Amino acid sequence: MFNNGVDINIQIGHRNIEAVCQVLNDMDIKIVAKDVGEDYGRTMEFYTEDGKVLVRSYKKGKKFL
Repeated sequence: MFNNGVDINIQIGHRNIEAVCQVLNDMDIKIVAKDVGEDYGRTMEFYTEDGKVLVRSYKKGKKFL
C-alpha cells in the first residue's frame, strides 16, 4: 500500500517515540520513566494535582509510573 520506493519497514512506533521525546525535551519537560516499544498500545493519564501518571493497556493492565 505504501510501497513508493521507501522501505516498507518504516518503524512508525520508533519514530513516534523519538518525536515525542524531542518535543518534551524542547519544552524542558524531564522524562523520568518510559513505557514504550513492544507490540501493544497504551493509554496514558496524567494527574496534574499530584503529577502521577497511569498507564493502561489491554495486554498488561494498569500501572502507575
